[in-house]
Amino acid sequence: MKQNRLENLIHSTLISIWLMAFSGLFNHANADSLTLSTERQTVEEGDIISLYVNADFQTLGNTLNYETLRKDFEVLSRQRSNFYEVTNGQQKARTRWHLRLLPKKTGELVIPPILLGDIKSEPYKLVVTESKPQPAGGTPAYFLQVELNQEQVYLQQETLYTLRFYHQGKLVAPSNIRPPSFSNALVDNLKEENIYDKVIDGNYYTVYEWVYVFYPQASGEMEIQAPEFNGVVYLNSKQKAIRESAKNLKLKVLPVPDNFPEPNNWMPAKSVFLKQEWKNLPEKIRVGDSLTRVITLQVFGLKANQLPAISTPAGKGYKIYKQQPLTQEEKLNDGIISQVEIIQTIVPTETGKLELPEQEIYWWNTHNNHLETLYLDSRSFNIEPGMQPPDFSRADDVQADVVSVAPPLKVANSSASDFWMWLSFALGALWLITLSLWYRTYKQTKHTVQTTENTETLAKVTAVNWCEKPAGEFYQALREHAQKQLQISLSDLPLDSETKSLLISLEQHLYYQGEWSNVQQNQLCQAIKNLQPVVEKQRSTRKTQLQALYKN
Repeated sequence: MKQNRLENLIHSTLISIWLMAFSGLFNHANADSLTLSTERQTVEEGDIISLYVNADFQTLGNTLNYETLRKDFEVLSRQRSNFYEVTNGQQKARTRWHLRLLPKKTGELVIPPILLGDIKSEPYKLVVTESKPQPAGGTPAYFLQVELNQEQVYLQQETLYTLRFYHQGKLVAPSNIRPPSFSNALVDNLKEENIYDKVIDGNYYTVYEWVYVFYPQASGEMEIQAPEFNGVVYLNSKQKAIRESAKNLKLKVLPVPDNFPEPNNWMPAKSVFLKQEWKNLPEKIRVGDSLTRVITLQVFGLKANQLPAISTPAGKGYKIYKQQPLTQEEKLNDGIISQVEIIQTIVPTETGKLELPEQEIYWWNTHNNHLETLYLDSRSFNIEPGMQPPDFSRADDVQADVVSVAPPLKVANSSASDFWMWLSFALGALWLITLSLWYRTYKQTKHTVQTTENTETLAKVTAVNWCEKPAGEFYQALREHAQKQLQISLSDLPLDSETKSLLISLEQHLYYQGEWSNVQQNQLCQAIKNLQPVVEKQRSTRKTQLQALYKN
């Protein structure tokens, strides 16, 4: 009995230990946590920072301990909010604190871990830069500030223009700002209205910030017309209508450097990336196959519509078709990165070795201020025939029909009665043979006429059938007709300019969805049908020469 109690005690103890361990693992995997975040990690001296402390659980009694912040920051205010969220039917409560901080110094600062009971956050880094000089005569209640990221650029080089409006008090609607005017430049908004707080000489300001990106289109001195603000500010317990203008800025725009090779497209950029890929290449490449090459050009410092159009000219033994380029852009804090994707379809037109030459892409590095070159590597392919021509190698092995000739009849000597009997029999036999030969000749003549008519009818029906096929099957039928009937490849056919234009339109339709109609297909089909076989022309020429040589 005591042994059973001891075994039960040991068993229950083991289960408790196992449950405690499992519970500890579960709680560790789902431990509560604190995370820190800010709107910006790089600020100027005097900027007021919004620090958010996020708890993935709800807390009511515990007090957030942020005393360690006071070493490098002044805590201006604190606000707590609780909220709920539902994910996949699961409801979860969270708590968030909003702290407004003012940095006490410049440089790289670290927000130390913030404590909530036994839970603490990870450290968080901030960079505080020195504030820019403010307008002379102190710090007014409101003012506009403009700046360029550089004073001298090249033609079409990316340039940033930053506009800020500072004001004390509260901005009252309606208020509006007239943007700057860029003459002869390509302009875009890099950053829409951004609002934050800033302390200048002990005064609190609300700051509205806009960032423009532009690309000068002419060299020389460029003047940027200043923006203007009109609105109403509530300050010192009263409203005041304000109208403020910034100053005009000038930018020196340099022309294209003399050492940039012509006639290449001018491309000033911070960085450039170029690559080419071949898609789904067959193991054996034949005449008429489609080889797909994708060229990707990625540029940091230009818009997509400024990127050069990379093209590869057709060469000996191949044609090139290209689709409409695919472009995209992404706006970053310090500029625009854009990309163009060019898809080329390369169609071999003859057997042998196809050589695609190396291509050079030039660009101007605005960071290092010098010329750089990128390359599209050369590529070669072995092209095999598109189809096998008719095999005439065994033509000499064909046996001719052999006609057996019966030996002549031998007439034996006989009596007169036998002679007349045999003569009557011979005449009757000859008449029967003559009748049989005539009937046989009649049948052969009739069969030949019918065969000729059937062949012509079949040829007409066949021609009509492949002329009315879908464009892809029609193109294949053209190639087969050229090989088998005309004894020449489709690309080598002696076509007039109009027919050649129709054939090019058909290929463009097949390789990148160009326009193609039934009328064009019927015209091309009729023109190809009217061509004479090359072999027949050669034979006809030989016969004519022979006739002239042996005319007698």
